[in-house]
Amino acid sequence: LPAEMARKYQIVPIEYNHEQDKIRLCMAPPFELALLKELEEQLDKQVDFVLTTPEQLQQSIDLHYTDTEQ
Repeated sequence: LPAEMARKYQIVPIEYNHEQDKIRLCMAPPFELALLKELEEQLDKQVDFVLTTPEQLQQSIDLHYTDTEQ
């Protein structure tokens, strides 16, 4: 998942199932069904999610994506 997309949508990928071509994302509330559908279209994959706190999500984004990644 590109850093720009992770920051824009405040999501972090946590698992990919190759057999089902499905990606699991971590996101913070509020959850928007429209966003899930948009991500499925953009990624061309099935998407499901788990919820976390906004603070934990931001820490994860900061840890896995450096400022130099685009």
